Amino acid sequence: MEKIVLGGKFQTVNVRREPRDGDTIIGSQPRGVVLETIGEEGDYYKVVAYVRKDAAKPHVPPTEIPWVSQVARANPGAMTPNDCQQSCLSMIYEWKTGLPIAPDTVTTDLREHPSWYDLSGNWVPGKYTTINQGVSWLNWRGIPARRAFYQKGQLPKMGSIALVNYSKLKPANAYDKAFYVSADAFHFVVFIKGDDDTVVVNDPLWYYQRDGWQRTWSREEWNGAFTGSTVGV
Repeated sequence: MEKIVLGGKFQTVNVRREPRDGDTIIGSQPRGVVLETIGEEGDYYKVVAYVRKDAAKPHVPPTEIPWVSQVARANPGAMTPNDCQQSCLSMIYEWKTGLPIAPDTVTTDLREHPSWYDLSGNWVPGKYTTINQGVSWLNWRGIPARRAFYQKGQLPKMGSIALVNYSKLKPANAYDKAFYVSADAFHFVVFIKGDDDTVVVNDPLWYYQRDGWQRTWSREEWNGAFTGSTVGV
């Protein structure tokens, strides 16, 4: 048997002893998977997953990248309104691994790794998260990433976390109007695809999935907003 390793850490899951309405239940385990109880935590058992090498299948990223909102009300129980970078990293992690991860988990990881800080002093929730911190987190979680630069207006690779100037968009494409008119309206989005006419992104600043899922901007908007800096995967 081989323990599943994700980003250098053994993956643990909390499972409620007695399921309640609304709980997510693991109905059946994939072939070759064993769950081992390693502790108790309130109403939950803490378990770790093992899998046989011959039973494991590599995850193939789907053609669509999942959308995650940074808005606190879209993340019940969130410790803070999540920075856009954390939500974009959540999207990329689920896309690359098939496993959802909460933006708050990314926030906790950032707080616990001062060596990733680019600025003096301690990073705290709500403070702007940098491209280098995003690169460090993805690599630590086992997803190869690097800082990539593009000429302003160019199209990056699918899945790139792109830094844009939000105030360069049309008002209809900016969810937070107060942020839209601010002096430093820099914001991370996940680039999906683009052509000569339009660009499609996942914008975490939107609240409703039907609105935030794959926002379509004109190529003119993209050319004006894209800074050229990305977290490349």
